[in-house]
Amino acid sequence: MAIDALSSNALSPAALGVPNAVAESRSSATALTDSDPKAAQDKFLKLLVTQLKNQDPLSPMDNAQVTTQIAQLNTVTGIQDLNKSMQAIGQALGSAQVVQSTALLGKSVLTQGNTLNFNGQPVSFGVDFASSADTVNVNILNGLGQTVATRDLGAQRAGLQSGTWDGKDDNGKTLPAGTYTFAVQASSNAQRVNTTPFQLNVVKSLENLGSEGIRITTQNGGTLSLSDVKQVF
Repeated sequence: MAIDALSSNALSPAALGVPNAVAESRSSATALTDSDPKAAQDKFLKLLVTQLKNQDPLSPMDNAQVTTQIAQLNTVTGIQDLNKSMQAIGQALGSAQVVQSTALLGKSVLTQGNTLNFNGQPVSFGVDFASSADTVNVNILNGLGQTVATRDLGAQRAGLQSGTWDGKDDNGKTLPAGTYTFAVQASSNAQRVNTTPFQLNVVKSLENLGSEGIRITTQNGGTLSLSDVKQVF
């Protein structure tokens, strides 16, 4: 009878054909968990020895079978050990990421979005151009969705480019402090160019979510992940 090192059921006394007396003696032993590589290995070896002792001398186990089963066990326990090592490495990397992320506290980061938080000072923003554009206009909108200012950025190269709004309307009048949004219209040779807006956020706090990574809370109450950050200022 072959022992399947990959199956816990195959390691049971009944499956091995172990006599009841042997099975009863084993039931009083300390329980071993299959999740522990050392425990699984001990369990396998004890059952293998028991089977060898109680095998039919006229029909002994094939040596090749025993060798194959031991090789399978070594593979399984090796994978379990590797998983534990990878988990330890992951935890160490997570801790290092937390320490490194503290450098973002109080910093301004550029993330995808089109919000402009105007507090009397010029507000920076970014635009990622899918291709170069010869005409770029940025419309500033208030909370009601009304255009309150327009800026001509001229020609722009492909990629992420930065811009600044001074908080003034087209007549040079400073607008009230508050939350505004912006919309980009870009074209090249009269053909529309796809753009992605990026807004500026200030990092207020960090939270380690374990396997889910680091959660960033911004000064305006929003939340981000590290993968959301495009640039740091």
